[in-house]
Amino acid sequence: MGYENYLPAPIVYCLVILSAIVLIGNALNKIREFFTPGREMKETLDEHSALLAKDKKRLDQQNDDLQMLLSCMLVTMNHDITGNSIDKLKEKRDELQDYLTTR
Repeated sequence: MGYENYLPAPIVYCLVILSAIVLIGNALNKIREFFTPGREMKETLDEHSALLAKDKKRLDQQNDDLQMLLSCMLVTMNHDITGNSIDKLKEKRDELQDYLTTR
């Protein structure tokens, strides 16, 4: 006993076509769900890479600032110890002014 006794052929064909559409839609949805974690992980990784690059730039700038500060302190200490090196103090002051204004 088949479906022929209960439903006309055009309705059966429509049901088969609609079932195929639903089946294909579900398959595509599963494929999309399969690749979603990788895509989300790549987006997160790109975001973290951008943040790390920003932090590296900021840390490099702080390192340059610290290097300039230590250099100025060394010249000042040498002047305090020896009482000389006024030319070095003036030179370092000019370097510090240039550094701070061009930063």
